[in-house]
Amino acid sequence: IVDVLIKYIKTFKNLYKSFNFSHSQQKYDLSDYLIEILFVLKTGIAWRDIRSKINWNSVYKIYIKLNNHHIFETKYIELLNKYIKRGSNKKLKYISTDTTFIPNKKGKDCIGYNKFYNRKNGTRWLASLTKISIIVDVKGIPLNLKCC
Repeated sequence: IVDVLIKYIKTFKNLYKSFNFSHSQQKYDLSDYLIEILFVLKTGIAWRDIRSKINWNSVYKIYIKLNNHHIFETKYIELLNKYIKRGSNKKLKYISTDTTFIPNKKGKDCIGYNKFYNRKNGTRWLASLTKISIIVDVKGIPLNLKCC
């Protein structure tokens, strides 16, 4: 998948040139950064806990730059469409949904009573809730994600 992402990034000439990987003193290649980014996205670990010698802040900055150009989103949708086209009957026979609320503990809208957390007042630490819903197929492949 790293090779697919590199080919796609190279189509954005200004983006690829902004990384300046042709510089002779560049320690790491774009593929090294992408491997670490995909590891973080796959496992869900914190950026500071990256296992490589690359500084976590450098990897995070490249992730932000790629994310601003919607690189991961467009490639995921493209790969998902290929996945669904190959034998979608069995994969989409059973679809499951999971929904959860995530508290925003340090939010700005720290207002009042929170009905989801047993009469805890939201003025200090339970400010607002973000509802995340995900739809997956039989194999657990995410088909859609919605944040409210």
